[in-house]
Amino acid sequence: MEGSILEQQYLARSERIVRVEADERLSLRSAQGELPEAFVENLECFRSQLSPGDFLLLERRACEQFRILGIVKRGSVLHEVYEIAFEHGLEFGFSEAVEAEVDAYRKEGIDYTDCEDLRHVPFVTVDGAGTRDLDQALYVGRPGDGYFEAREGCVFVVWYAIADASWFVRPGSALYEEALRRGSSVYFAGMSVPMLPHALSQGIVSLNEGVDRRALVFVMEVGADGVCLGTALKRGRIRSRAKLVSEDVSEFLADPEHHAWAGREYAQSLKDFKAVGLLRLQESRRRNVVHFNRVSLDVGMNRARTEFTLGLDERLDVDLYNEQLSLMCNMEGASFLKKKAQDDPEVLAIFRNHEAPSLRDVEEVHDAMCEIARAQEMPENWYWDMSVHSLADFFESLPPESCCGDVDAPEAVRKMYRVRQAMERQVLMMQRRSVFSADAGPHSALGVNPYGRFSAPMREIVGIFTHKETIESEFDCEVMLDREANRILRERVIEASNDARKVQNMMDKAIDSCAIAHVVSHDYDLPEAKRPKRRGTILGMKSSALYARLDMPPIELKVYIRDIQDATGKNWVLNDAMTVLECEDGSARFVVGGPIELCVSSFEPARKKWRVVPCI
Repeated sequence: MEGSILEQQYLARSERIVRVEADERLSLRSAQGELPEAFVENLECFRSQLSPGDFLLLERRACEQFRILGIVKRGSVLHEVYEIAFEHGLEFGFSEAVEAEVDAYRKEGIDYTDCEDLRHVPFVTVDGAGTRDLDQALYVGRPGDGYFEAREGCVFVVWYAIADASWFVRPGSALYEEALRRGSSVYFAGMSVPMLPHALSQGIVSLNEGVDRRALVFVMEVGADGVCLGTALKRGRIRSRAKLVSEDVSEFLADPEHHAWAGREYAQSLKDFKAVGLLRLQESRRRNVVHFNRVSLDVGMNRARTEFTLGLDERLDVDLYNEQLSLMCNMEGASFLKKKAQDDPEVLAIFRNHEAPSLRDVEEVHDAMCEIARAQEMPENWYWDMSVHSLADFFESLPPESCCGDVDAPEAVRKMYRVRQAMERQVLMMQRRSVFSADAGPHSALGVNPYGRFSAPMREIVGIFTHKETIESEFDCEVMLDREANRILRERVIEASNDARKVQNMMDKAIDSCAIAHVVSHDYDLPEAKRPKRRGTILGMKSSALYARLDMPPIELKVYIRDIQDATGKNWVLNDAMTVLECEDGSARFVVGGPIELCVSSFEPARKKWRVVPCI
């Protein structure tokens, strides 16, 4: 079975996507440069069908030899997505040198002689239905279960296994250099450009069900207050019992005694997984961590990849529990490396720091939130008193109904939801970006110091580096680089990781903008009388525009005040607090945190801009 899976993964990773360009002749180019015509064995068969700007889907036939599987023409949604990816320098596929190293691992197999045999521990993976690169597996036990001798005061023992990507991706190899160039995997529109070939990230490194895998295992002891009392590290050989899907785990946890999994060896672990996740959520609130009721746009494509699909990126409680274990692992790993680096100058760590907002920023957000509450005439408990509550405690004190995003909920509930969304947006706009650094600093959003990245080594080069440093400092193994070479490598990893985060952010914005344009353009193509009136929430205002998020699809639109004035033929006045926009004759008004209906009014071809105005 495993062999056939590996063969499928080998075929999947051997695809390439290149663009057709024209100078004096048609040429082929990847994101990294021009390719020889001989690169594609059946190019002549398709030459008459090709136009500049087309994308070719290629399949490997032999060494440096591909054949065309399909052509993606201009005007299609898939073409737009590929174009955006190429503009950001994303490379689909890997070099021959990288492929050769992957082939060597496939042929030679995996060495487990330096691993502790942990195959008796009933690990499982818990991920989304479409996840194939399984970085983490977990088991939550209790003292006395026979797997680990826990200290006094320990209530739960969290075994958190992370794929041992650093064993496969080693400094100086073609794999490492390519991973370093990419920095991380990049995700967009239901697709990805992986940092590592799929034969690794979805194959022999991934913690797949029913097969032996190498893993760096964090064994974390958790007390009754949710605090981690201590952590032991193991380099282990594990075998996941099952690839579980978050939705199925949610169903199990809703009625564990009558579920089909009730008698399985990991059933109790899943119940304890929920319990320790809740403890960690409570512990995070004591660190003043704000848990946002965040609404995220999920942009994908339909099965034929001819249309964008837009929906809510909804998170289940199971996802929150999983996130808490991942965060705890990253905190413990960072603390471990920080101590090791202080004791031994040969150990080099990387941390992820998040600068706290200034007092002035916090005061401005406080004032803006109070102005929103005032404009919406909310009761007293909706006014944040900084002398009484932290920001986290304030949001925690709001009515639970304010987290209900059901568009069919009673209007009183919808009002609370809209006001909360507008307030949370003020806080999110205040946040600074986190950065990777050689120096340990606070991560203000998580309320910890230090914080690192250990939990996604198949998707982030920084994870491969932190694993390498952890393993070399904790286990009896060869140190790969001398200190100076390692210091230079750390600088490159930090730069690549920070650059990759910027690329991901730019891709998110570009793809979201492209998908939003499709929605708006489809509306505009309809006769004016049939254009839909799309209901949403006003999240904020500025001197020239208001910002609204539609209920569905949950896209954010910028509505210019001058367009509202042109559409109505009336003057509109914005109050000093920038929370109320009112028609001068008093016939209509819009309030931050309130509802709004929008429709597309016109299109400016020169600027490729659609004008969106309120339905009045």
